[in-house]
Amino acid sequence: MRYKIVALLMVILIVFSLTASCNLRKNEKVQNPTDYYEYTVKRGILFESVDISGQVVSDEECKVKSLVSGVVERVFVEKGDRVKEGDILVELDDDDYLLNRIKALQNYENARISGSKLLLEQRKLELQIAEKNLERTKIKSPIDGVVVNVDVREGDILNVGKVVATVINDKKLHIEGAVDEIDFGKITIGQKAIVHFESLGGLEVPAVVTYISPIAITSGGLNVFPIEL
Repeated sequence: MRYKIVALLMVILIVFSLTASCNLRKNEKVQNPTDYYEYTVKRGILFESVDISGQVVSDEECKVKSLVSGVVERVFVEKGDRVKEGDILVELDDDDYLLNRIKALQNYENARISGSKLLLEQRKLELQIAEKNLERTKIKSPIDGVVVNVDVREGDILNVGKVVATVINDKKLHIEGAVDEIDFGKITIGQKAIVHFESLGGLEVPAVVTYISPIAITSGGLNVFPIEL
């Protein structure tokens, strides 16, 4: 997700008293050289605005793949939906897999009655595989998060390994961006910031500068420094 970002870097001001001597002149003569005014500067936050071109990246992104082949029977989610670990994203037609399980169960029961120990172990393994493949027709989210992409529709024929959806953990996000060399001196690691997303209606989120590259790169004819928040 690429956005134009404005980072408002915060600097905490220390409370102190500023004493300034002001010589009062009248008719070019000093009336009272000891007169002065006292000003108190209060604690506050100074915001420095820095433009960052970058993208929001999740620390945990899962491209959910189909582990069996089949026809998509139902899609349960859309882009932007919030899901929990174990929620079904896509369901495949399971008729063939259900039939395979029934056959595997019959073979296992027959082996229990009249088969050898070796044959029984084989039939047991076949039954376990059939049950696992049947369960895999229900493709589930491996994490809590948000669906950022859905790659299939009902009726699609899937091969093993086909990506059906992408889910990210939206609680673990960071920004990868770059700042102009003019603004480089304004940023330090550990500095707090408020990130303003212009392309998201002015959404603002708190952040902390976690990385600043000491080496500049060239982008669009300008020298910029990669940073992360």
